[in-house]
Amino acid sequence: MPHSVVALLYIILASAFSFLSFRQYQKGNFQLSALLLVAVGFTLRFFMASDMYLHEWDERYHAVVAKNLMDNFLEPKLYRVPLLAYDYKSWSSNYIWLHKQPLPLWCMAISMKLFGVNEIAMRLPSVILSSMAVYLTYFIGKKFFNEKVGLLAAFFHAVNGLTMDITTGRAATDHIDIFFLFFVELAVVVAVISFERKKILFDILSGACIGLAVLCKWLPAFIVVPIWFILNFEKRNWLQIVAGTIAIVISACVVFLPWQIYMHEKFPLEYADTALHNFRHITEALDGHKGDIFYYFTKLHININEVFWIAFVWFGYKAYKRDNFKNRLVLLVWMILPFIFFTVVKTKMHGYLLFIFPALFIIMAEFSFFLLEKIENSLRMKFQKLVFVLIIFLAVRFSIERIKPLQDQSKQLAWANEFRKMDKTNADKRVYVNVKHHIEGMFYTNSIMYDYVTYEQKKELKTKGYEVIENQNPEL
Repeated sequence: MPHSVVALLYIILASAFSFLSFRQYQKGNFQLSALLLVAVGFTLRFFMASDMYLHEWDERYHAVVAKNLMDNFLEPKLYRVPLLAYDYKSWSSNYIWLHKQPLPLWCMAISMKLFGVNEIAMRLPSVILSSMAVYLTYFIGKKFFNEKVGLLAAFFHAVNGLTMDITTGRAATDHIDIFFLFFVELAVVVAVISFERKKILFDILSGACIGLAVLCKWLPAFIVVPIWFILNFEKRNWLQIVAGTIAIVISACVVFLPWQIYMHEKFPLEYADTALHNFRHITEALDGHKGDIFYYFTKLHININEVFWIAFVWFGYKAYKRDNFKNRLVLLVWMILPFIFFTVVKTKMHGYLLFIFPALFIIMAEFSFFLLEKIENSLRMKFQKLVFVLIIFLAVRFSIERIKPLQDQSKQLAWANEFRKMDKTNADKRVYVNVKHHIEGMFYTNSIMYDYVTYEQKKELKTKGYEVIENQNPEL
């Protein structure tokens, strides 16, 4: 069936779930309405995850490392066997691969153990967590404002184009940032429950979620700590706040530190270089990912909604007027602190701020319902309704743009299918050289592949007992 036809069917199915969600909202069945929005998010993400080829930049590396983790969960490797000399400082061609934290890669490896080594199985954990995050956004929006705000925020989350792009590997930072978003948001949800119940157990669970988030990306996960502090500042005494903070930090460290210690002890050179590389993101624009001081300002304007900054100014004004001040402050801190930090950081990528998106969806949703409030000025009321319709249209339009229902996949499918058809007999004793998509090739086969080797390196490979095959297909 043509790609465009399949895309249309999925869009129709997602639209049907959206309509049913709206109908349940009208009936006051908010919980069911939220679950239907999760179905909207899953439907769109699953379709986009069905691209039967690996995407450029990060996903191909994550896929290969996850595949190799299937053999040993304690040794993340880019090349299954280091046949040739390599530079351990080069994350795109080294052997032991510590460029990213392990939790998303472990989940991808488990999924492929269960469902086979293929693109959908590799992406499935991200699709599931990204869809579940839609409900978490509803939960926070409901708790901070009301069910209506929570549902509209969940809708914005479900159809957000960048979130879907990153979930399915179509954009750089892909599965790592989706896992990071989910566990940061889950930590916030648990912090909200902790605020309501005042039990140390929930503080520990929130800290554990922060630790899991660190195992996905790194220390920006601790943005949840000031959020927890704001929520509990007036409800707990100072002794309880200190105890809760200590519980959060300790439980987070218990989760993420063992892996850091293990990697530091077992692969000290690679671990030290990875730590230095992480720090260099702050002082250098690595891999050409640079931008000016307005980089994230313009990216949020595009990736959330063109009306977003108007909504943000309104939302800030309401906070200034002390209208539901604490909850607004939580969302503003969740957004502004990372925004400032990553604006200062020299290396810039739009996925770096993905974990603040739930807060932005809630801000947009509350502003949208403000536009629908009844006022005496009928002309202004009509204008505000028009802006509301525009907000919904822009959210859906950007979603369709990222889905790319008319995308031509023939070129990518051609080389992916060529890899699939390759002879699998004794594949682990073959080395293919001069392969354009050599990283992807190691996902589809059990052979080692290189983009370029010298004559001397060919001889070295042969002396090690490997059959060396020089690729003659320039597109492979």
